[in-house]
Amino acid sequence: MIGVGSVIVASLLIGIVGAMAFALVRQARIRAQIAARLIAEPSQAVAVTLEQIARPASAGALLGLAFPQERVPSWLRWLGVPLRRAGLKLGSLDMLLFITLGGLVAGAVVHALAQRTHWTIAATLFGVYAPYAIACFIADRRILRGERQLGDVLDVIVGALEAGVGIRQSLEIVRSEMRDPISTEFGEVLARMDLGTAPPEAFREMGRALRSKYFDLFVTTLAAKWDVGGNLSEMLRGLARRIRESVRLVRRVRTLTAEARFSATILFLMPYALAAFMWVNNPEALIYLYNHPLGRSLIEWAVGLQVLALIWISRILRFET
Repeated sequence: MIGVGSVIVASLLIGIVGAMAFALVRQARIRAQIAARLIAEPSQAVAVTLEQIARPASAGALLGLAFPQERVPSWLRWLGVPLRRAGLKLGSLDMLLFITLGGLVAGAVVHALAQRTHWTIAATLFGVYAPYAIACFIADRRILRGERQLGDVLDVIVGALEAGVGIRQSLEIVRSEMRDPISTEFGEVLARMDLGTAPPEAFREMGRALRSKYFDLFVTTLAAKWDVGGNLSEMLRGLARRIRESVRLVRRVRTLTAEARFSATILFLMPYALAAFMWVNNPEALIYLYNHPLGRSLIEWAVGLQVLALIWISRILRFET
């Protein structure tokens, strides 16, 4: 008789293989359509945007494939936002695949170990949320690196402009001289401009994708220059000074709250370290605690209160400039 675990594993394998096959077929189809359009109508080549060529679109981009996702429902596209901010060539359907697999695996493992309904539900919810939280964490770290680079980027652009170099050439310098993520994002802006997108709209697209207040200020400054004119060098120099002051303030706040964050981490890990120590030295006591109804209820309450404490501490330590 086939067990439940075998059915779950077989379903996961079939889903992954099917998603990858769908990705390969859809990529070949879309690329062929774009190529046929370019060959048939070479005068309309600028109508093919960067999003049509480079935006990831479906589960299966795990293979590094990138293709359009204009057919993805609008209510589902928000799942791909942290993947885009993290610089990953993945889309909304990839995130949907990740959270589905995370929920199934976490729920199946906890159900096999604990065989309690509420634990299984809690583990499934955690498995569903974990991929999105990890993607947001990676994206925030990447955007933070970009924000720290932005002041130097503005200095490079100002220096190039004052030396008589045009804005396009200064952006080329940034793309070639700076490190990721700035070089990657400015490379995409230049690619959009090469495909016929107006420079203000190309930068606005970058701002909408990154969702960073510093990049929004930069984009707004450039848009104001293109719309109403003005001394771009002075505007960018003042913006660079403000961004550096803000980044310095954020670093100071993180330094002042480092002790609190370290204490919260130690307090969170201490019960699990104590449980591991008891498991090595006196496993019978830990087994008795788990098997006793009162002991199991205490464990459940302790884990639940830890989750609430983490949420509370993260809200207290959150700092917005």
